[in-house]
Amino acid sequence: MNKYLILYVLLILSFTGRAQEPAFRSYQKLQEFQGLYQYQNQTTLKIAASPRDSLLYAIIAESRYPLFPIDLNLFRNQSHDTISFQRNSDGKVIAYSVKKQQFKQLSDTLHFPTQMWYPRLGQSAKTYNYHRPVAAKDGLNVGDLWQVGLDSTLLNEMTRKIINGTYPNIHSVLIIKDDKLIFEEYFMNIPKRRCISLDLLLKALFLL
Repeated sequence: MNKYLILYVLLILSFTGRAQEPAFRSYQKLQEFQGLYQYQNQTTLKIAASPRDSLLYAIIAESRYPLFPIDLNLFRNQSHDTISFQRNSDGKVIAYSVKKQQFKQLSDTLHFPTQMWYPRLGQSAKTYNYHRPVAAKDGLNVGDLWQVGLDSTLLNEMTRKIINGTYPNIHSVLIIKDDKLIFEEYFMNIPKRRCISLDLLLKALFLL
């Protein structure tokens, strides 16, 4: 009897330990690091906490790079660099360091809307169906899929998977064929705009 009781207690402790995340990984704790910071070559970046996955992200030119917590003020990026945040005597985050360089926090009053962390907040993936891009005064012709011999079935499926999170971290998809914009969708609260930088264009534009 005692043997089974000990085993039962050990199982409870094991599951309890797995269920409890360290306090420094909570979304509320990560919000302490949010703000506008200095970056390389006299530019800036934003640090934001995501309520969706409780991770910290560095936002550079609208691209998002996750920072994985390893301790209270220590994080690791996808290149395995260690990012160390510094605090003042009051415990407020004032800077971060990476590769022996320090970058100061410029502002801690930035607002990050909840919508930016979800492809289409409030929209069910099942309700999406293809629609023709809206014409704008930008010199770019628009058209329908069937005008260029494409089927909407696969694009509908792709878009629904972006909305439900199967394909994560996609901000926009634009498709041009035969000199016509035939598909245009934006996600993560990214504003609709067709005049974008080459860097973002290469990430968002599929030429068929």
